[in-house]
Amino acid sequence: MNYPKILVLTVTSAMALMAFVSVSVASATTLEVGGTTKNEAVSIAISLTSETSGYMRYTSGAIFDTCTVSTGEGSTTSPYTGELIAGEESSSSLSSCSRPVTIHEIGEVSVTWRSGSTDGTVFSKGDEFTVRSPLLEYLICTTGEEGTHVGTVTGISEGYALMDINAVVTCTGGTTTVLEATYTVTSPEGLGISS
Repeated sequence: MNYPKILVLTVTSAMALMAFVSVSVASATTLEVGGTTKNEAVSIAISLTSETSGYMRYTSGAIFDTCTVSTGEGSTTSPYTGELIAGEESSSSLSSCSRPVTIHEIGEVSVTWRSGSTDGTVFSKGDEFTVRSPLLEYLICTTGEEGTHVGTVTGISEGYALMDINAVVTCTGGTTTVLEATYTVTSPEGLGISS
């Protein structure tokens, strides 16, 4: 995705907004809303958590971009339960950044159920964005076609779930960049992931 989508994923997304995947053959992944499993499309909206920022930094630790506004929306598609639950991201935005970010490709976000919880592990694939580094070079960054681990969703039966992004993405010239942000799932309330 672009920077925001990876965050939402990322970003975006997190994006995204989500295609939900279970890596375990023994169990499937299903979304819950308010503690009730859903065998239908679930529309999801996320927003950078209030009074927080999203960061882009080198793996050495130096932060080179900070964004204070980011949102994303999307919806799951049939089948709604199984080893692979597809979803489509319909919109993503990122603004109020210290360095401009340009989104080129919107990829796919997925989540796998974390055993014994209502949480999930989030992945992104096929996202591409450009950001200008402090060295005045433009970095083109992507999440891999095989999927990049980007963070976790902490599910909840009441209130708003959280998506914590901590992703390492590959950029031009062999550079790796770390994306960090916390998103609030603003809709639906009570989003969780189950088996």
